[in-house]
Order: sequence, then structure tokens, then C-alpha cells
Amino acid sequence: MPPPVNMAKIKFDGTMFFKENKSGIGVVVWDENGLVLGSCIKRLFQAYSAMEIEAMAATTALVFSNDIGVRRAILEGDSLAVIKAERV
Repeated sequence: MPPPVNMAKIKFDGTMFFKENKSGIGVVVWDENGLVLGSCIKRLFQAYSAMEIEAMAATTALVFSNDIGVRRAILEGDSLAVIKAERV
């Protein structure tokens, strides 16, 4: 589903490449019309745990979307623990 008017949807995901002992991050940002506002990928030259990579992916998504001018958004990812994380 697209986000409400005047909002963006930010989808992030992380992955692990076990054979190469590396990780990766992907981010896509859409507007309310379903048009892609921007996307990025990031290769990490180290393997991380699933929780670590998802947390890094969420952080990358927020920084990237801010850099392209997104101010109001819905953040969507696979890790409920990362989405529900509280500040410490």
C-alpha cells in the first residue's frame, strides 16, 4: 500500500552473504503515488548478526531519506525488534 498523501514509505532490508563473509543493505523510498524517490545499496565487508544488519539497515534508511529531503515517512522493515526498539 502507498503511504498517505504528503508522506513517503521507506523500505529497508539487510542480508548476509555467508560464503563471502559479508553483509549488505538495501533501501527504497516511495511517494504517495508509488514513484521511487530514491534508492541505495551498501555493501559491508564484514558479516554481522541478523539483528545488527537490520539495525544498520534501518539507520541507513533514515539517514538516506533525510538526505534526499524526506521529512514525513512510514518506515517498513522485516525486523519487528528493530522497528519497536526503544531509545536507551
